[in-house]
This record gives sequence, C-alpha cells and structure tokens, in this order.
Amino acid sequence: TTINTNKDIQTAGDGAYVSGRRIVMSAGTGIGSAEVPLQIDVSYPAVAGTGTYPSLKAITTSGPIVLAEINGDLPIDEVSSTSGGTIALTAVGAITVAQQNSTTWALGSVSGGLLRLTADGGGIGNGIGGTSAPPLTINSGVQPAGSKTPGRLLSVKATAHGDVYLKESAGDLWLDQLITTGKAWIQVVGGGLYDANSVS
Repeated sequence: TTINTNKDIQTAGDGAYVSGRRIVMSAGTGIGSAEVPLQIDVSYPAVAGTGTYPSLKAITTSGPIVLAEINGDLPIDEVSSTSGGTIALTAVGAITVAQQNSTTWALGSVSGGLLRLTADGGGIGNGIGGTSAPPLTINSGVQPAGSKTPGRLLSVKATAHGDVYLKESAGDLWLDQLITTGKAWIQVVGGGLYDANSVS
C-alpha cells in the first residue's frame, strides 16, 4: 500500500485505517495528528515464497507523524519527519525492527524532534545488535535549519510491556521517561544521555 502527497495524510472518518503488508507513506506537511492519529494495520505474516515481509515506511518533509497500529506488532522500516516534527507511534503489540527477508533486517529507524513510542503489548526494538537482533535506531532532537530549541524540549518517551532496545544514532539523547515491565537497553553513539524530566 503506497500513499504519496505534497500535503498531509489524515483520517477521513471514524473507523478509517490504512492496511497492507508493506505500508509506504510520503507527505509534505504531516501524517496523522495529535488529535486524530492515523490508524494503520501492517498485516502479518510474511507471504511464503514472495519475499514480502511486513513493514512500515512513513516520511514527511515537515509536520508530525502520529500513527496507531491497531492489530498486533508495528514493524518499522523507516519513520522520519525530516524537519524535526513530533513522532508518536503506538502499537497494540510490540514496536519492532522490520525484516527485509529471512536473513536481513530493515533500517529500523525513527527520526524527528520529540519522540513518543508506546508498545501496549510488547517491547520496543529486537535486541542489542551485533550478532543478535537489532535495536530500534532513533535520531531524536532533529530541528529545522536555524532552530535552537533546547534539547530537553525535544525528548524521548518510551512505554512498553517487554524489553526495550534503543540506539540513538546522532547527538544527545534527552530521555523524558522510559517505563517497561521488561529490561531496558540504551546506546548513545555520538553524544550523552541526559535527564529531560524535571518532575521525577
């Protein structure tokens, strides 16, 4: 399922959703909104003999990406707001790194300004990388050219019911909150890990 527009992609009415084994969306000014997340259903399982594995790719030039997976896990190829819009992803199951095929992982990247990840029925990411399954790669704190928003205002919040594996790929990671029933593993490649939560 592929949707392309120079404007935004929004839900047209109650109960509307986008479904497909591989969902690809490209927009100019946002996908979904804080008021009305765009509901999606990334279908499982992979189709034997076709090489098609379930995955999501959603990119917008500006504005937010607010998506809610309504049926099971949300396998990520790439989710990006290139000018630093808010990214908010919710899944009934886990938020995972998608597979390209039986032996190769997808990019598994989430990039934007403020990041909010919620996995109501599983973990976030797949493992610590290396010889094991990969973490979910994030690039938080992205800003438009010339913007100087303090990093603590472009934070990461993750909530899960399983193990959490996150890898910050560029710069600092300002963590607002990480809540999970499982283990938590965080790697920051080229910066520091800072507390963005002024309350706790």
